[in-house]
Amino acid sequence: PPQRIKAFSMSSDRSVSSGSDATNQNPSCCEGCSLENVAPVQSGHNVGEECLYAQTRQELAKTRQELAQTRQELAQARESIGQQVARTEQTLDQTRQELAQTNQALDQTRQELAQTNQALDQTRQELAQTNQALDQIRQELAHNRQELDQIREAVAAPLEEARRRRAVEEEEAARRQVAEELRRAEEEARRKAAEDEETRLRRAAEEKENEEKKEAEVLDIARDRRGPDAELDLRTMELTDRCAVALADWLASNDNVTKLYLYQNHIGAKGARALAAALCRQNSKLKHLNISRNPIGDEGAHALAVALRENTTLETLILGGRELPLSAETVDRIKELDRRIVFQ
Repeated sequence: PPQRIKAFSMSSDRSVSSGSDATNQNPSCCEGCSLENVAPVQSGHNVGEECLYAQTRQELAKTRQELAQTRQELAQARESIGQQVARTEQTLDQTRQELAQTNQALDQTRQELAQTNQALDQTRQELAQTNQALDQIRQELAHNRQELDQIREAVAAPLEEARRRRAVEEEEAARRQVAEELRRAEEEARRKAAEDEETRLRRAAEEKENEEKKEAEVLDIARDRRGPDAELDLRTMELTDRCAVALADWLASNDNVTKLYLYQNHIGAKGARALAAALCRQNSKLKHLNISRNPIGDEGAHALAVALRENTTLETLILGGRELPLSAETVDRIKELDRRIVFQ
């Protein structure tokens, strides 16, 4: 270091100025010191210790090593910089090539743009010619409209008169058509009504005939019952009110049938009232009557229940079923009238 080198030079100057005495006393500064006739450093330096010069040599040696290492690092840095410069030049060359290609593409694009501008100029010229042609056509159309308006004015009155006559004729034809359709509809309605009436009368006659046959059949079955406590089973025979009325008349002369089954027939309120009137007679022998699943309604059920007040021989009267949708009030009232009534 500079401070030590300066101190060493000062000590050397002092040793030279001391003369021959110093040379005789200490031919060598200290052990290991290569200088001769140099007086020891006055600032506390003793013979046998490492002198300042030796320390300086060591530091110089260390500095040379550091300098060599620095030179080596500098060489490596130069080599790295050279490589980077080479890569940079390579990148620059590649960039120059790409730039040249880009310039070529730009030149081609300029040429295409010039061609496009030429085509646009040509299209503008064609469009201008087309507009001129359109203007001419518009003028011709305006002239044609004027002529057409004149023609319309000339034929408007005759056309209006013809249109009015045609409307009158169409209206008259429509009226005649409507009248004809109404006439046909009335005739069809009268014909259909006549056919319906004929069908109704025929069906009524057939039903009457069937009921008469059914009535005769039921009475024959009833008269065939012999012996005491006989049963008359007429279930699911499609009996109507007429049959029920005939059975009610037959019950007036009944002296052996005690059980009558009329389950699941077509007996209504009229037939139920006739049977109720028969039950009111004092000479009735009937003990069991099942008239359930018949559409006798509240009126028929109530009439049968009231008849039990005067009838003392009937033990069981069975009512109810899906065909007899009695209200809850009617059921309660009938049960209060007589306990012999059973609801299925």
